[in-house]
Amino acid sequence: MKDNPLDNLFELIPESDIYAFCKKLAYQDEKVGNALLKHFKKKLPSAEVVPDRKGLEKEIDKCFNHTYPSRGSYYNDGYEEVDWERVGKDLKRLVSKLHHLKDLGHETLVAELAMYTLQEIDRNFEDYLFDDYDFDFDDLHAEELRDLLIETLDSGKISKEVQLAVADGLDKLSHSLAFDHIDFSSIVQDIREELLTDDERIGILRRKFEEAFRDYEKHSAARHLWDYLMELGRRDEAVAFYQQHKEITDLRDRYVELLEKESNYKEALQALDEGIALERQKYGGSLRWENDKLRIYEKVGDQKNIVKQAEKLFLEGYSPKEYYTHLKKAFSPDKWPDYLRKLIKKRSFGIGFNSDLAEIYHKEGWIEELFQYLKKLEYGIFQPFCQYVKLFDDSQRAELLLLVEQDFRRGLTYTRPRKEYHELTSELITLRKTCSLGAKSAQKLVDEFRAAYQKRPALIEELRRFDK
Repeated sequence: MKDNPLDNLFELIPESDIYAFCKKLAYQDEKVGNALLKHFKKKLPSAEVVPDRKGLEKEIDKCFNHTYPSRGSYYNDGYEEVDWERVGKDLKRLVSKLHHLKDLGHETLVAELAMYTLQEIDRNFEDYLFDDYDFDFDDLHAEELRDLLIETLDSGKISKEVQLAVADGLDKLSHSLAFDHIDFSSIVQDIREELLTDDERIGILRRKFEEAFRDYEKHSAARHLWDYLMELGRRDEAVAFYQQHKEITDLRDRYVELLEKESNYKEALQALDEGIALERQKYGGSLRWENDKLRIYEKVGDQKNIVKQAEKLFLEGYSPKEYYTHLKKAFSPDKWPDYLRKLIKKRSFGIGFNSDLAEIYHKEGWIEELFQYLKKLEYGIFQPFCQYVKLFDDSQRAELLLLVEQDFRRGLTYTRPRKEYHELTSELITLRKTCSLGAKSAQKLVDEFRAAYQKRPALIEELRRFDK
């Protein structure tokens, strides 16, 4: 018996090509189209027949069942990888089916299934991160599912219970890494504002805070509850909530802000001191609220504490230049220089270049101090030399250039990638433009490197840019 030629066709031609041809033929040939409609009529959704919810949920589950064996790697022995391209295609077909069901009047079912699909995407997201970095997450159609949810909710045909269930589900998904680029919060807020009383919404926010497991979730829930209570004008409830949970730093920030608006600076400072003590007890020290104290001292004009606080931040804070300005305002011109010199001696500026200290010297016009500071740098003198070269005389420039040259030589102790040779040449070109001594120094270094590093063709080639 001869083999049917169709056997070879279905075995050798991809299903997607056969599907595309059948689709095109069905639209072109009425008989073919009618035959397809007749054959699949019972499987098409209709307004009269209530769709099988469990069957549709199984269909959603199947979307994530496409796998293929991983070849494994140095880190693992191989496992079943999810074929995310097939998952995306199946979800696209599923979303189309949900749109069709909505058009047929099954809004409630569509809302529940769209929610279920989003939850399945979230459940499988960890596998997505592990399996396929090349697949575009947008091809899982999460935003289309969100828009479909909005359409069904706006239809006015969804019960209060279902809407609130959707809001609860989206509220949980809004904290998922899978959907950090999609706004679910506004949908949740709209539903709850329309359907719940103020007290019911407050109750939900309190439960969310109490059930939060991770610190960032707890802080986020606390902020939302405080903000909502303040929005309703329930100041005393918000303050009582803070008093019960003073360990939440975001609540303390909001409480201090409230007290400042009410000009209750004494209590604001007490709250900040209490927070500083808690941070010290917990972490051994923190400058989290020290800036807030300085701001309040300046508001009330407490000059003594302004100096005390700014000095503390100058010595311990990240950017001493910021507090230098506060301190300078508090001293007379005759007392300021001696005070500043003593303060600089107290602070450690590290072994590398500190731009804040250099700028303080520059603003004060202390050129000799700036020169002596740059001379003591153990590395990284090129950039500050270029920045401040115009402030120095030729003898100072010559001394600093010896250190700059030493830095360049040190940088070529070992073979470097071509990219670094390119950067080095660019720096030499910049050095040439700084001053006449800089130009001589740059030329000397180029000649020296060409003679010493003939066996580094990438470096020699990059140095040619210096001659252009």
